[in-house]
Amino acid sequence: MPEDEYHRTPCDLCKRLTINGPHRYDGQAPSHLGGLFLCKTCLSGHSDGVSPPYEKAFVEAMARRGAPLPARNAKGLFSLAPPRR
Repeated sequence: MPEDEYHRTPCDLCKRLTINGPHRYDGQAPSHLGGLFLCKTCLSGHSDGVSPPYEKAFVEAMARRGAPLPARNAKGLFSLAPPRR
């Protein structure tokens, strides 16, 4: 597959460039997080909440999107999980 068919998108937490395009998606932009783009590594690594070293980047990225911050979980971390209905 030609490289120009892929989009390179930086993760809003770790700033690593991800590759997204036909048959390859190295990240997601969950709608409940206002379109914040997260690489697979950050999605899995922060599954129990945004770790303190990344909290500032998370808060700034959410503010740029005008998205409300999610609730903190029992560990005091911002949760990346979708809200329960």
